[in-house]
Parts: sequence; structure tokens; C-alpha cells
Amino acid sequence: MVKVQLITRTFIESISEELKINLNNDYDFYQNLSNHLGSIFRTGISDLQSNSFLDEVVIKV
Repeated sequence: MVKVQLITRTFIESISEELKINLNNDYDFYQNLSNHLGSIFRTGISDLQSNSFLDEVVIKV
């Protein structure tokens, strides 16, 4: 669970920087994205399309 939260935080920081919009204080966005990513990782859905941006964030963490 902590790993998903770290990935979520890093992802939000990265997209905030990319979009030049500060999303770091949006707790609802963080919570919903964290829950969403957690469910994806738990179910092990293998037919998801690869996302190089998300892959890069996961590697950073």
C-alpha cells in the first residue's frame, strides 16, 4: 500500500510539473488516484496498454 502511495505522489508531482499546474495539494485527486492504481496493481490486470510516463514514475520510486 505504501508503494502505491509513493507512486501516486511521484506521479502527481511529475504531471504537476509537466502541466505547470500544482496538483500536489488536491487530496481528493491523490486519494482517488491512489485507490485506482492500487486496484489495478492488486488485480494484476495484464491487458493494460503500456504507458511510458507511468513506467518512468514507477521506476523512480
